[in-house]
Amino acid sequence: MSKKRDRESAPAAETLEEIESVFDRGANWVSSNPTKFLVAIGTVLAIAAGYGLLEQNRRSRAVAAAEAVAAAQHAYFAKSGSATGAFTETEPANPEAGKKLREEYLEKFLALSEEHANSVAGIQALFEAAELKARLEGPEASIELLRKAKAQAPSGSPLEGVASMRLATALEGLERWAEAGEAYAAAADMNDFPGSPHALAEAARCMLQAGDEPRARSLYTRLGSEAPDHPLPPYLQSRLEKLVTPVNTAAQEPE
Repeated sequence: MSKKRDRESAPAAETLEEIESVFDRGANWVSSNPTKFLVAIGTVLAIAAGYGLLEQNRRSRAVAAAEAVAAAQHAYFAKSGSATGAFTETEPANPEAGKKLREEYLEKFLALSEEHANSVAGIQALFEAAELKARLEGPEASIELLRKAKAQAPSGSPLEGVASMRLATALEGLERWAEAGEAYAAAADMNDFPGSPHALAEAARCMLQAGDEPRARSLYTRLGSEAPDHPLPPYLQSRLEKLVTPVNTAAQEPE
């Protein structure tokens, strides 16, 4: 039995000897090449420190960008006559003054969106610019900016979901029902987007308005599968149920 234990322990002993040999060779190399070793360690530490500084700078830039956009929002609302600290617009008594104020801040938000492109702050600046452009030139004028905001959001992110919802709302206001429905449906496809059930319901409603009953049925069926407890207005629930019920009844009929 003792011989068997010796045979089984031999590989382990050999492995230990190899490991010790590696460390010995490493220690010998370090003692023989101290300068090279210190340079190598310094390089690793410099890379780590550089990465930390880059991450810190990135976060600092993101905070500065968000503060710049928030400051522009606050200034716009304040100049429109809103109460101090309010983030709601007050219509100026003089329509011409209101128009000039919107034109001024449309340019400011567009400049901020360019300066901070492809960031959360830049996308928020595009949202603000789109709203002002719609007030100045009509809803159609905001579509391009909202599409740009959606394109800049990280693909599949909740932020892209928000941008899709903004775009869908604008398209719906223009009664472009099919486009609005697809934009709502796109929002529902975003990862971890909390508004997904609402987006699916809105997509189904818009598709009904567009006359695309098969697409509306598909979206409603998906809603029932993913969020069966999501409330719907009674009129919409009734219309969508009428689309689904005949299909279910036909499927249950014997041949």
